[in-house]
Amino acid sequence: MKSSQNDRLYQKVAADLATRISAGEFSGAERLPTERKLADMLSVSRTTVREALLALELRGILKIRSGSGIYIVEQPQSAAFLNQVLEISGTPQEILEVRMMLEIELAGRAAERASPEQINDIQAAIEWGWQDFRSGRFRHDDLNNDPDGRFHFSVARAAQNNTSAILVKQLWGSMRSPLTESVESLVQIEQYAELSILDHERILQKIKNKDAPAAREAMKRHLTRYQKIIGWAEAQ
Repeated sequence: MKSSQNDRLYQKVAADLATRISAGEFSGAERLPTERKLADMLSVSRTTVREALLALELRGILKIRSGSGIYIVEQPQSAAFLNQVLEISGTPQEILEVRMMLEIELAGRAAERASPEQINDIQAAIEWGWQDFRSGRFRHDDLNNDPDGRFHFSVARAAQNNTSAILVKQLWGSMRSPLTESVESLVQIEQYAELSILDHERILQKIKNKDAPAAREAMKRHLTRYQKIIGWAEAQ
């Protein structure tokens, strides 16, 4: 029984690392952190990390070079497949409807399943959002450089479903189109940006409280607010 639990753990760690690589968490680096640092980051043993890394090497995602380090070879195939399937070209309203169907439920599951590390990731995204707000930066086109994108991805990842996290990443990115930018330019984006971060704080608090219904409701209110803003701007 113990062996079965260990097997599941290394597989879970491998899936987590694959999602992080796909999301660009190690963007700008050809090499992953050391086994020791990864073990600390993921709160598991070095043995578990080593088994997970070997599994990813067998899938062609990583290359382990003795005495040199752990190198990223390519994006995980599952993520690449999803990226191909989800070449989304709908209107901002259509894409947002899909996000609402997905992310409201994920917020509730995050409240039930989030680890302390994942809660810290969500908190870090919120703090990053306030830093950008104070510096007058309200929009980025790349999830890896955008606190709003990082918040939504972190909530999805806290729901402990890697496929959903990749879907959220793709859907969020599809909203960063020239059309959405032109629509956002018609509204008071500074005011919305502040309200958005306050919404993020409310969602996080419900997740911390492990209150799944309240987390779902907070996410629903957050996305509905943006849906109304986009709809109002399109009508102008």
